[in-house]
Amino acid sequence: GKVEINSADSATLVKVRGIGPKTAGAIVMYRKLLGGFVNINQLSELKCVTSENFMRFSKEICCDSCVFSKIDINFATASEMELHPYMTRKAIKRIIQLRKSKGGWKSFEEMKEDKIFGAEQATAIAPYLHFGDIPQGFEMQ
Repeated sequence: GKVEINSADSATLVKVRGIGPKTAGAIVMYRKLLGGFVNINQLSELKCVTSENFMRFSKEICCDSCVFSKIDINFATASEMELHPYMTRKAIKRIIQLRKSKGGWKSFEEMKEDKIFGAEQATAIAPYLHFGDIPQGFEMQ
């Protein structure tokens, strides 16, 4: 069977042809930063994963995209958001500013309207955002 990258430990990952100890360690560390992988293509974001290696091991791995953590964008602190590799300081600053004035967002589409993220960043970060209840006392516009 295929190795599921959101639950596999380093020892399991090195059993996959094309993944050595260094790459396995990098995968586990990056998975922790992301909160889990949404799809296997995210492995190509790692510097130690060459396109040749990715093609070699991609057939032997899979990704359970239900097993990753999300950032509650209406309540997360700046330091919590900074931990995520897809968040930029510019986006975090804008999120904090807009959250203070408008209270939060109900959907990612609302965030897109506020132009917080560039197109590529928006695609990458969208699955990692959760939109908890907006704090009382704020009206959505």
